[in-house]
Amino acid sequence: MVSVLAWYSLDWVRFLPVALLLIFPLPLFFGRKTQYRALDESWAKRTGKAISYPWHWLDLVRAFVCTRLLLQLLEIHPPEHLAPKPAFLVFGALLVVAVTTQTVGCKSPNAFHAPFGFVTGVLLSVLPPIGSGLTLLSALTVALAFRAAPAFFGAAAILAGLFGTFFFPVWLLLAPLVVLSGIPLILPILFQRDFVLAHRPLRETHHDHGPLR
Repeated sequence: MVSVLAWYSLDWVRFLPVALLLIFPLPLFFGRKTQYRALDESWAKRTGKAISYPWHWLDLVRAFVCTRLLLQLLEIHPPEHLAPKPAFLVFGALLVVAVTTQTVGCKSPNAFHAPFGFVTGVLLSVLPPIGSGLTLLSALTVALAFRAAPAFFGAAAILAGLFGTFFFPVWLLLAPLVVLSGIPLILPILFQRDFVLAHRPLRETHHDHGPLR
């Protein structure tokens, strides 16, 4: 009964716009001149162009702010206060739907977008600073060591659960983070799509006017 009354008292006027903004497939609205690089062994050559691409930073900020607002609106403030389980279920479902839309929403034909900024923003928003920092730095190290950018997502999924258990033992929140981080790695394999990284356009030449693949 308490949880039912809590849903009636939810601020739906604020909740719905925040939820929709989180789910919104931002990659579909990347700039017209955006170029895409398949995440093969040569991906590191485009890292600088990707990091300086403002849309990735906008995606990170959006994910961070919307996730933090959802935690407040659903009154999820662990470990000090645990909300009713339905609140965690709604929060987790929104994260799964959101990262799926960010991945499949890609303007490059027959490809899925690698949502590095989105996943980073969510992890920074939910985990404590030391937990998110260790998770992200370790996942990046794994990706660089294996020269495989997709490994970032697999490592982030494992490490979010590992470091989260140590610094933030609330599995009702950690489980969605593990799933969220792993989905971008799994979807391109399941649907046999290229996994691409969006970046700023390179200097155009007379022989190169299209997106890089």
